[in-house]
Amino acid sequence: MNKRIISVTLIAILTLLFSIAKAQTYNFSEYKKGAILTGGKIRTIKSNKSNYRFVFETATTGEELFTILNANQSSTVGLPYFMKGRDEGYKEIDGDLFRVGKYAYTGGSGEVVTVYIEEDYRKIILLHSNNTVEFYLE
Repeated sequence: MNKRIISVTLIAILTLLFSIAKAQTYNFSEYKKGAILTGGKIRTIKSNKSNYRFVFETATTGEELFTILNANQSSTVGLPYFMKGRDEGYKEIDGDLFRVGKYAYTGGSGEVVTVYIEEDYRKIILLHSNNTVEFYLE
């Protein structure tokens, strides 16, 4: 019985290792959530200082994904993630240049999120379909 559990565990670990071609982690210490109001103004709903990690991975199939982890979470198989659908080019926001892409969330909502990633990964912005926006700042 123990040999079977060890074998299954080893197969799962090897599958995970070979399914991810590369991974990069970026740390953020500030989180803000806001609502986009008429006219494009953003009203802050929530703001806190905590540790968040974005783990970006490229699967061997070429799919680009990322997972958002808080300070107490470890990157484990089975967590919801965002999978890149398409590039939308670049956009300048307040003097900063961001790569823009559409990502599908694999969690319960299944929504498509527009993600803005600053070139040096110091800021990441998630624009949700319900007109809420999340800011992750270094």
